[in-house]
Amino acid sequence: MVEKPIPFSISLNKQQNSHDKVDFWYYNWPQVVELVPNYGPDSGGNKVIIRGNNFMPFIGEDIDNTNDTFCEFEGIGKVKAYPINSTKMYCEAPPNYVLEKTFVEVTLNN
Repeated sequence: MVEKPIPFSISLNKQQNSHDKVDFWYYNWPQVVELVPNYGPDSGGNKVIIRGNNFMPFIGEDIDNTNDTFCEFEGIGKVKAYPINSTKMYCEAPPNYVLEKTFVEVTLNN
């Protein structure tokens, strides 16, 4: 696992740095393995279960990124995603009256 804080500071002149302790967190990329179902009506609205890995990288830490977690339907738009656990989430497919098929990506940081 990569999830860990790295100390972070800011400098405007390479001589004076911020003194506040602020951490920048790295995490493993989310990975989409399967969509169930992998099809739906062009009017959208169907619930899509997404199976994969690294959907909740900060379990056990005091970080909640659920408000920044989205499904991106390429060429159509981004919709809110709802993580269930680190390997499963769901989102609602948006309407699609233009494309026959689209790719789906997951973002944990909007």
